Amino acid sequence: RYTPGAGWSEPVTVVSGTVNAAPYRPQSHAIAMDADGNAVIVFLVRSGTILRESLFASSQAATGAWSEPVLLETQEEGRAELPEVAFDGKGVATAVWQQNDTIYFPNLLATRRIVASRLEPGSAWTPPLDIDLAANGNGTSVRIKLKANTAGDVIAAWATSNNIGQYATANVYRAGIGWSGAQILTNPVSGANSVAYDVAINDAGNSVAAISAQSAGVRSVFVARNSAGSGWTAPEAVDQSALEADAPAVALAADGATTLVWQQSNGSSFRIWAARAPANGSWSTPQLISDGGISAGDAQLGIDVAGNVMAVWTQNPGSVNSVVSARLPVNGGWGAITVIESDTSQNSRFVERAFAVSANGQAAAVWVEGFSPNGVPWANLFR
Repeated sequence: RYTPGAGWSEPVTVVSGTVNAAPYRPQSHAIAMDADGNAVIVFLVRSGTILRESLFASSQAATGAWSEPVLLETQEEGRAELPEVAFDGKGVATAVWQQNDTIYFPNLLATRRIVASRLEPGSAWTPPLDIDLAANGNGTSVRIKLKANTAGDVIAAWATSNNIGQYATANVYRAGIGWSGAQILTNPVSGANSVAYDVAINDAGNSVAAISAQSAGVRSVFVARNSAGSGWTAPEAVDQSALEADAPAVALAADGATTLVWQQSNGSSFRIWAARAPANGSWSTPQLISDGGISAGDAQLGIDVAGNVMAVWTQNPGSVNSVVSARLPVNGGWGAITVIESDTSQNSRFVERAFAVSANGQAAAVWVEGFSPNGVPWANLFR
């Protein structure tokens, strides 16, 4: 835990070695923190007599120890996968994951389902609720994307897998109403696979999904928008290139303005590009924001309450990646590229969910320096 004025604490054990921890993989756990410093972590543990992965959760107040882990799903013969968690502005945590078994959903042909559970302050986690497509929903093969706003609304997105491909899918939770129903965001046609790479939701309840979709053998980036009153729009193409474009990240301002960054091929390597669109307006001409002569990737975005956007990515000027950042003020253009790591002789790489921007514009970035098995996590803060 990082505390302003005190720095980083020593790492602490959340769950003891008396259980069979699930083998490490990038999708085995997720963590979130609210504005008051309350934190929650969800993680997979091999439990029961047949040692299949189950999903546990633990919480921690701004001061004090992590709570005793609690099991969020109880199907020993099933398997939990791909957990994600987010806090809304009311202090409610929402966990979403994939549940894989035939007992939990005995009346469905599909046995891999996207489910959710919520934790309100002072209460217990709610029983798992199926939020997948009513028909042809068969879980996902990629990480679930999850964001929440201050009003208690939540957006979850994933890539639905079915018998002809995988397609970007989303479901929106409205405070006081519930989940609106899962919807495929792109045309589910064989050969036109799509993935929801990132999502965002603002305090007005408007949300966006950044999508990578394949057409004629080339991937392009799209954005679908959702409003509380009218639902999802058709995805809009944002990159204007016949070359490969992929891995988009999105930020949504309070007024509905949307910023998108992505990696786009120049025929031999990737660069980072960006575009903006006002609420319900057209997209700007894509702009190269990384160094045009250097390979770049792993772009991630964050936005503060005033609408200032910050991006981080890795670039490779020679033999190793360096971690860099650039800022887009609400009333200006993209600023200079700044190297934010101290040892550029070590190869560096981001993992998913490794960057966050607070409401007042502070930011934290975490990356790994060095090659396996000796990679070491590093962090930098922007104030």
